Amino acid sequence: MDVNVERYRVRITNIVKVADLSQISAKRIRRQLEQEDGLSLEPVKRALDDLIVSICSDLIQAKNEQSPSPPPAPPVQRRSKPSPPKPKRGPSPSSESEVGDEALARQLDREWNAKRTRHQPIKKEKKKRMVVQPQVDVDGKVIKRNTGFNKPMVLSAELSAFTGATEMSRPEVVKKLWEHIKTQNLQDPSDRRMLINDGPFKQLFGRDRMSSFEMNKFLSPHLKRKEDLADT
Repeated sequence: MDVNVERYRVRITNIVKVADLSQISAKRIRRQLEQEDGLSLEPVKRALDDLIVSICSDLIQAKNEQSPSPPPAPPVQRRSKPSPPKPKRGPSPSSESEVGDEALARQLDREWNAKRTRHQPIKKEKKKRMVVQPQVDVDGKVIKRNTGFNKPMVLSAELSAFTGATEMSRPEVVKKLWEHIKTQNLQDPSDRRMLINDGPFKQLFGRDRMSSFEMNKFLSPHLKRKEDLADT
């Protein structure tokens, strides 16, 4: 079966935009596409997984490029002086009989409710379902499972020298690269989508300039799956 995986780019992007990246996986997205189209994508599994990972990295970079704007200041509310309370009027002679009737009605209602509740069977409390709490580390942060896009990958020698680690997930690597971009101010002032590479980036990517989205393409050869290395 000859399937061009690029035809799924728009649909995958729409799925990932509304999904939780810490929970979703390439397998889930692939299964959803198979159910919607009624065909098996197993022959193009590897190419489709690479496309899904690339789209997720693009969305992460796009979020990093957007600097959050400070929230608007709340409007100043002027306090109005409270109006003096109105004097309470005592019951008029004509309404005293109505007040007595209301008091009697309330008393009879309480007595009737007391008799009715005594004869009602005691309801057993339903057992509450146990809720599994997420695991947290010593700092109180939620420990993310190493599945889907958070799965660690083996870094190349060049990328390992840059990050100081031998294994990292792709989102973690992208976050590390953007920390370097922001710290060293590598974005072109005239076009912030373009990067002016410094020494470490030139050594890692082998070029003087590149766009922030091209960085994903140049990053892929530096990341290998453990199962791929095991096969070789």
